[in-house]
Amino acid sequence: MKTIFSFLLLVGLVILPCISYSATVDLTGDTGYLFDLDISEDGSDEYGGDLYNGTSDAYDRFYRLAVGTSPSSMSQYYSSSALSYTQSGRTVTLETLTINGLEVTRKFYVPSSDSFTNADWGRYLDCIRNPGASTVTVNVAVGSDYDFGSWDFQPDTYSDLGSDGSTIITDTSDGDTTFETTDTWFATDDDDNGSGDPSLGHVIQGPGAPYSVTTVDDRISDTDAFTWIFEGVSIGAGQTACFLTFAVQADDDSAAQAAAAALVGLPAAALAGLSKTEMANVVNFDIQQESVSVPAMNEWGLLILIVFSGCSGAYYLRKKAMKS
Repeated sequence: MKTIFSFLLLVGLVILPCISYSATVDLTGDTGYLFDLDISEDGSDEYGGDLYNGTSDAYDRFYRLAVGTSPSSMSQYYSSSALSYTQSGRTVTLETLTINGLEVTRKFYVPSSDSFTNADWGRYLDCIRNPGASTVTVNVAVGSDYDFGSWDFQPDTYSDLGSDGSTIITDTSDGDTTFETTDTWFATDDDDNGSGDPSLGHVIQGPGAPYSVTTVDDRISDTDAFTWIFEGVSIGAGQTACFLTFAVQADDDSAAQAAAAALVGLPAAALAGLSKTEMANVVNFDIQQESVSVPAMNEWGLLILIVFSGCSGAYYLRKKAMKS
């Protein structure tokens, strides 16, 4: 018995150092949908701030982020347990890491309430800073991390949707069910609308943005992996490029599609908590910064007239009072 125990102990000591550990940071929307951010407890690169499971098997560690200078050099973004909270705990900021000489930071936000019926959403802000002295050109991939074509992602990991082999595309921004580079959003579900896994929406870019998706892969014929890539993103010395991605969970397909379509338009709630600098650095949406309103000449003239009239009236009343 002692021999068996010693053997098992030895096996444990050999295996345990090879096992990586993850934890989740849980945020919940007002409808009750869970967004569980997957992070590492031991510094392992298998846990990249993706969504671990969501509500009722919505995700299988989806929304990975990879950054590289060529298809064969894509390096998986990873996170550790180092994180901080802002916006009353609604925004989680993960650790800034250096990947291929670039400083990568990931933030995830879930509002405590929103205007969508039967749907909740979360927002990724992925920022890549070039600390070097010259401009670099990078590729940024979001979604799954399965290799395809010449793209070589982090080995020995997986990332897809919880709907697995029953995954279907229920709609896209151009009204069909084909995932294309021109789509600003697409929606997925299992083959049982309104039950089973939640209906999902994925908002990946906006119209008129400085950079748009150049490559997509859905692998829907053999798995539920979806990847979209922004190729040739130019980042100047000391500059930062940020990418917004919105994840929607909903009761049914119509609710997921409606929320995704609305988020593409970036309503005020979609930008809550973002600084002006962060919004200015976003390159996959065309964010119109609020401008300071300068009165036109006729407005200035009207303002001067009102002030002058008020002063004149006060002076007249004062003189009349003194005479009486």
